[in-house]
Parts: sequence; structure tokens; C-alpha cells
Amino acid sequence: MMMKANELRIGNWVHEPVIGYCQIEVIEYNNCLVGDSSDTAYNILLTGLEPIPLTPEILIACGFPLAEHQRMGAIVYENNKFDIWLYKYDGKSSYTCSCSPDGGKPIEYLHQLQNLYFALTGEELDINL
Repeated sequence: MMMKANELRIGNWVHEPVIGYCQIEVIEYNNCLVGDSSDTAYNILLTGLEPIPLTPEILIACGFPLAEHQRMGAIVYENNKFDIWLYKYDGKSSYTCSCSPDGGKPIEYLHQLQNLYFALTGEELDINL
């Protein structure tokens, strides 16, 4: 998936094949400045960035622990703001952010979860990658 500047915010986590996980610091027309865990900054073309797929490990790193129960056939990850529902169809995982299982838009990537979390809570999502 090619990343577009209009779907990114400063602070979003993305993946760069050589650097690994990195965080957006500055966004320009077709490139951005990203920082890695050692606080080194890199100027990268947007075409060189990849979204980070949501996985159970990523959700836990974002403060969404696995709930002790399942709801309506979904595995649920909960925090004190809202829930993430994980459905499996034909062996593929589909995550939905919602307060109920019949609402919400499926999300696939960490930057989408970050943007949604900010839009719903007005707070940045604390991520420990």
C-alpha cells in the first residue's frame, strides 16, 4: 500500500524497510522526516514508507489488552476509551474500532488506529514499540 500525505499525521508510526519502525516528524508534499528509536532523523520519500499492519502484538503495545471474553464471535481488545473487535473471515483478520460489533469501519494499519484514537479522544495513543 502506498502511503499518502493526507492520511498521515505528525506522530504516526510507519515502517521503512531499512530503518524499521519510525515515527513521522515532518510531512511535506511527497516526502517526510522520520525518526527512529535512537532519535536519528531521516528524510524519506512517502513511496518508501509502509503502513504497519495491526496485529494482536501491536494492539497490546497500544494499550489494548486482550479482553477476558469474546463477544459475538469476535476477539475483543479493550482499553478505557473504546474497544477493538477482531473478526476472522476466510483465514484473514479484520479489525473494527467500535463501541458495538455492528458499527465501525474496518481498519488495517497502526496509523489509522492512531488517527481514529485522536479523533475520538483528543489524545495521542501511547505506543510502546
